[in-house]
Amino acid sequence: EYEDFLSANNLRSLLKEAQRFVYEKCNRVLDLLDQDPSLLEIHDQQLRGVQLQKLEDTRLKSESPHYHIDVIKLFTDVLDIRGWVHDPLSSARIKLEVTTHPSNTVHIEAIERPDVLNVHPDAHLDCGFRISIKLDSSELSALDLSTLPFRIVAGSRHLKFELRTDKTITVVHPD
Repeated sequence: EYEDFLSANNLRSLLKEAQRFVYEKCNRVLDLLDQDPSLLEIHDQQLRGVQLQKLEDTRLKSESPHYHIDVIKLFTDVLDIRGWVHDPLSSARIKLEVTTHPSNTVHIEAIERPDVLNVHPDAHLDCGFRISIKLDSSELSALDLSTLPFRIVAGSRHLKFELRTDKTITVVHPD
């Protein structure tokens, strides 16, 4: 009867969204307590009776972050990859790991993305990234523009996920 009521009134998706919201807020509190244990003493009255370990044990973890790889451009011998990544169920910052040929040089920079905050208000302002990969001459000569010569893995305490894209490399010719 309950299931029929949910289906008849199209409430299932609303309940799922409400559940995701509650889990997200709970996970954020757990993250804050992990980062600053002194908050336990400061807020002991509000947290009285809360079984924090049970909450931690049943923490809902993201299967994948929200992310987008905006561009992959080749400037002479440097690949420039830009995008953003955000874990909707955690306030933990996501770290990126880039795997490429060992002779290539990788630089990862966090960049501010206020445009992402407009859509994902819980994301960190610096959820954006710019990855520069200086390609070794042998890698550059063997480069196939439709096959990406790198892998990007987003990770945090609660998440490990490869960022995938259908984008190909755009060659930017100097003026």
